[in-house]
Amino acid sequence: MRQKLSRAVALALTLLTLISLLAGCNSKTKPAVTESSQMNDAAYTIGVPSGATAVNAVESALPKAKMKYYNSLPDAYLAVQQGKVDAFAFDRYLLGFAIANGLDGVKVLPGDVGATDDVAIGISRKSSIPDLQQKINNCLSKLRADGTLDDMFERWVVNADDTMPDIPKPEHSTMTLKVGTSGLVQPFSYYKGNELTGYDLELAARLALYLNADLEIKVYDYDGFPSAAETGAIDCILANLNATPERRETMDFSTPLYQTQTALLVQDNGGAENEEKQTSESDTQRVPVESARIGVMEGSTNEVYAEEHYPDANLMSFKNYVDSTAALDAGKLDYAMMDYTSALRFIRSNQNLEIASDALTDEKVCLGISKNQPELAQKVSAVVDKYLADGTMDEIISHWIKPDGSDYDVVETPKLTGVPKVKVAIIASREPTTFLLNGQYAGLDIELIDRVLYELGYQAEYLDMELGAVIVAIDSNKADMTLGMYSTPERAEKLLFTSPYFANPQVLVTRQETVTDTGVPQYTALNQLSGKVVSCQTGTISDILIDSVVPNVTYSYFNNRTDMLAALENGKVEAMPADEPLAKLAVAQNPALTILPERIVEDHYGVALQKDSPLTAQVNDAIAQLKAGGTLEAMKEKWGGADESVKILPQLDYPGANGTLQVAHDITAEPMEYVGPGGESVGYDLELMLRIGEILDRKVEFTGVDFSGLIPMLQSGKADAAVGCMSITDERKKTVDMSDSYYDGGLYFIVRKVTGFSVSASTQTKESFGDSLKASFTRTFLTENRWKLVLDGLEVTVLISICSGLLGSLMGFGICMLRRSKKRFACLPAAAFIRLIQGTPIVVLLMILYYIIFGKLDISAILVAIFGFAVNFGVYVSEMMRTGIDAVDKGQIEAAHALGFTKVKTFWKITFPQAARHFLPVFKGEFISMVKMTSVVGYIAIQDLTKVSDIIRSRTLEAFFPLIATAVIYFLVANVLTMLLSRLEIGLDPKRRKRAVKGVVMK
Repeated sequence: MRQKLSRAVALALTLLTLISLLAGCNSKTKPAVTESSQMNDAAYTIGVPSGATAVNAVESALPKAKMKYYNSLPDAYLAVQQGKVDAFAFDRYLLGFAIANGLDGVKVLPGDVGATDDVAIGISRKSSIPDLQQKINNCLSKLRADGTLDDMFERWVVNADDTMPDIPKPEHSTMTLKVGTSGLVQPFSYYKGNELTGYDLELAARLALYLNADLEIKVYDYDGFPSAAETGAIDCILANLNATPERRETMDFSTPLYQTQTALLVQDNGGAENEEKQTSESDTQRVPVESARIGVMEGSTNEVYAEEHYPDANLMSFKNYVDSTAALDAGKLDYAMMDYTSALRFIRSNQNLEIASDALTDEKVCLGISKNQPELAQKVSAVVDKYLADGTMDEIISHWIKPDGSDYDVVETPKLTGVPKVKVAIIASREPTTFLLNGQYAGLDIELIDRVLYELGYQAEYLDMELGAVIVAIDSNKADMTLGMYSTPERAEKLLFTSPYFANPQVLVTRQETVTDTGVPQYTALNQLSGKVVSCQTGTISDILIDSVVPNVTYSYFNNRTDMLAALENGKVEAMPADEPLAKLAVAQNPALTILPERIVEDHYGVALQKDSPLTAQVNDAIAQLKAGGTLEAMKEKWGGADESVKILPQLDYPGANGTLQVAHDITAEPMEYVGPGGESVGYDLELMLRIGEILDRKVEFTGVDFSGLIPMLQSGKADAAVGCMSITDERKKTVDMSDSYYDGGLYFIVRKVTGFSVSASTQTKESFGDSLKASFTRTFLTENRWKLVLDGLEVTVLISICSGLLGSLMGFGICMLRRSKKRFACLPAAAFIRLIQGTPIVVLLMILYYIIFGKLDISAILVAIFGFAVNFGVYVSEMMRTGIDAVDKGQIEAAHALGFTKVKTFWKITFPQAARHFLPVFKGEFISMVKMTSVVGYIAIQDLTKVSDIIRSRTLEAFFPLIATAVIYFLVANVLTMLLSRLEIGLDPKRRKRAVKGVVMK
């Protein structure tokens, strides 16, 4: 009976789900659109370019439509082609130009959106050129009168003729004209190869000639133009710029160059039948909200709303939106409910997410003040009301609410000191209203509160806490007021609220339901990376080289190329600089990546040697011989090719009469140097050094380290030479010798590919979790017998841990005895030593020991690591032992002395066993922490378990399974060692030991 009932319930739920899906599909059918005005409906989503006047045009002409922001035209065009948006609003001329130049499957709708706009030259009010606006207008009048402006427009825009005319430069310039442009909008300002060209660039050259000035071009994003003009960094802006009223408030404009209209780009096949089909397919992939897994924030209004409106949904409470969004992204939720501003924040940082609903509530945010502070509440409310009336509130909101994803406008608000403080309870995880920015509290609410309290003569003291603690803090007088929150009847019992100052409704966020196929490069020219985040390896000069060719790049630094590659694949950076051989291999192994055609810089790799080394000249001679004989070219084909069977180091037989050549090398730069199938280091650079060793008659010994450790190895004398795709630079020559070039290549950017089409996630064939796990296990452990590497790394980790634990315990005992000494010459140095070691990070301590203190000694890195961890462990053990000894009852010691025990015998027989029972539990925890800390020994050229994980990741190009496997192994090692220490603890505790009764025989 129970089984039948369960089946009936399941069938009913299935039918209800299908009915609701069909109803949703039918409700979203859209009629065919023939002109722009028809899209003034909430059913339509219109893409707009961030920072462009099309935003205002859509807002005024089509206020009911939804908007989606795009930072690049190719992405927007692609969104229309794929049906991700119903239309894209942009300059009619430029849309027509794109279609004429091969943009397929789209068309421009009749009818303009919004008013006609004037395109003009923006002019800085801080320009150093006097009367610049008048001079530019005089020049334009001349160009307009002789037909030059009309001819330019005809050539560049109508006929798409991209030939830049030869415009002479002034013979005797009297000034420099600094012109800002975008480089992103063809045919007005764009890159042709490496050169900026277009209508705006020709006009800039003609202006400079007219003004008898040298021309300096500066490239900015559109969002960067206002600040550049306001600071005088540029004199004028030529970037197809619309002269809007808002822009006229911060800069001057020339007379109009031409007029433009905003139009809508739509699919050319845009019939209602097709749109209905697309919508239906998309909707079938989305779980109905009524029966979905929804994440809500504990104690928030969205929790109350979800309980009331979705009683059958599976609600999961989280303490903050960060956790609920992470659960959503991991597939543990179908939706996360949050306020609109938080949704903007998460979508901005994770493009896999999207808003899946209209506003669910009509909630407005107020400041809350304790009912015990009625005078403060009255004053704060008055200031908030004033800000609402005079437009200050709109200004504050504009600084932080950025639907287009642009950067925040951080404003330094004045603060008073020496005045009464108002304690403000906040939640510093609610970007963009309240969050930490560069170590300081920032956001819409923070700016508002700072301004209000400054005006009232107070100073804010912020108390960061969970949402559930805010009301409690105010109720208990721990806080006087709180940040913006919704006014509810329950909260009104505890708080006095100001007038609402910001509408922030609840929305549902979900994962996007489409995946993309890899196709064309995301970027095709170096200049397109201006303003983007790119990776850079610590210890390299990539950032210096990139700065010389691409302006305004933001760097994210990594210790190895494997992590750089993972960051690129995961979208955390937009590009990764790589030497030519590494770049070629990386894209060959990952079809979702490609190499940017433009080379960052020509590069030459050399062997690094100790400063003023007598080997430098000998190595140069050897490289010359290998180059002349064709050996280097053969090596390049061998290691850069696809045949793995030939990638083995040569077995060279020579006496080595001139001694040994110690060579340090990177281990994650395949094919130049990496760990091969047998667990041995191989690669082009290693074969090079072997052949140099043969010519010099020196046996070669290799040591693998991170790239950042190569130079320190030379400087400390632990290596005679170092290789690792090291560019020959004047900066490096100041600290080490660099050989002649043995490999002429260059530095390139690796970038992701972007889709040429979109497919439904429901129809995409995906590898099952079990198959994926099996494949990862095979690549991590079985391929090339990598399990041997793991065992070797595990052996090193266990060896260092046990030896450091034993030696550290002995050191700790000795330090403890000195610390307990009543003689100041013993006690004070011991206490100072403890504080010194406790305040020094273990990584820094290891590097000081390895590269400085033991730098000139030929000592194993493993011994240095054991000593370093023993010292670090010992100082903590000493304090544990001291605490345990002091806890032993003094009466027992006195009794032992009365019985004739010596001090030594009393200590070992009475004091220490009891002290051990006190400190062993803490000792056990500290020992396990020390075991986990050994993961940093890779900084001093030791291949422990963690370093082996990095090596494997550098080969498999996946991060998940090697890291998980490493974590599991550490967990097992820690638990085994914990059990052993627990046995020791039981052995020392007579209450927990098993005892055998002597003298009694059971029959």
